[in-house]
Amino acid sequence: QRLVEDAGADVSDQIELAFKLAFGRSPCDTELTSAENLVNQYGLPIFCRAMFNANEFLYVN
Repeated sequence: QRLVEDAGADVSDQIELAFKLAFGRSPCDTELTSAENLVNQYGLPIFCRAMFNANEFLYVN
């Protein structure tokens, strides 16, 4: 809900915001393309779950 409210209806902008909020960085081109495919096929909630399950989110370097 926050991604849609803050980033608008554009999927790329939503993904960009999600990466910045979760990882503190922008997605690389490959990550953006993969995330767009995931969102278009399964929806934004599934993408958000994938973000929360990512090793980069779960572990501190």
